[in-house]
Amino acid sequence: VDLLGSATAMTCVVLDELRESVRLLKNSLEKIDKGEGTVGKLVQDPELYDEARETLGRVKKTVEPLGRMRATGQLRADYLGETERVKGTLGAGFHLSPRSFLLGQIVDDPRRDGFVYSAQAGMRFGALAPRAGVIESEFGAGVDLLAFRDRLMFSLEGFDFRRDGGPRLRLTTQFALLRYLHLVLGVDDFGSDTRREVYFGLGLGTR
Repeated sequence: VDLLGSATAMTCVVLDELRESVRLLKNSLEKIDKGEGTVGKLVQDPELYDEARETLGRVKKTVEPLGRMRATGQLRADYLGETERVKGTLGAGFHLSPRSFLLGQIVDDPRRDGFVYSAQAGMRFGALAPRAGVIESEFGAGVDLLAFRDRLMFSLEGFDFRRDGGPRLRLTTQFALLRYLHLVLGVDDFGSDTRREVYFGLGLGTR
């Protein structure tokens, strides 16, 4: 009898709480329907609704480009045929969109006895990707030609335009042997008879 009485009392309590919850929900829905409160004003006022939609649209336009960003990185070692030394390059790139990109590099150049840096911005137009900025601590510009689904890339660069004897011109070819392994072959300073340098190397990472 005591057990039955306890169960009955507990059932009454649950039913009372359920009725109270239903009452509160009903009151809330009535307020929304009357346009009371923040949610009610949003539902009943077309201007607030339109403003909310416009705000969400602006947020979406701001966030969407961030979702299209792509980061790349590469570690490269080139053997210089004339000086018989190794040049190391650590690079990173940020593709802000399918067309625009930023590139940065830290280069250990044995010909200059120290570290130099590069920072460039560019745009891609089909197979061509012109870029400009700082190349190995000097103002310069370059253009990349990509083929075979970007597995093969030819790069022509010119920088250090104030140098005696003319600017430093460089031609580089990179071929993606594997997804993260690139073969490198090029000619540095090919406009100079005394400073011309043929190099070859390997790159690890993504382009």
